[in-house]
Amino acid sequence: MTKSVFRYRFSKSIPMQDVEDALMLAALAVESLHGRSELRLSAKFWLNRKTRKCEIDAGTEVGIHIARIFTGFITDGFGEQCFHVERTEPGKRSPEGQMRTAGAGA
Repeated sequence: MTKSVFRYRFSKSIPMQDVEDALMLAALAVESLHGRSELRLSAKFWLNRKTRKCEIDAGTEVGIHIARIFTGFITDGFGEQCFHVERTEPGKRSPEGQMRTAGAGA
């Protein structure tokens, strides 16, 4: 599995509550596909409302599925011009926060 992280930045026109809701719905969809235990063990992501950033660890199949579904939700909901996403290495995390696992109240 590729070791990478998807890093998202959102324009000020997007309500961050809607972004958080889309992330939680993506995690719920992936839970339906992989099961609760696998989601808790393999999903890592975080959202910072203040900095308008989100990261999803794509180092597992679960993480890749969360990123794909989340990207689809926000693209359909807000349009491609309202956010930016880039793939980077896990060690190059933003200083604003650390990734949280789905089992840690994310």
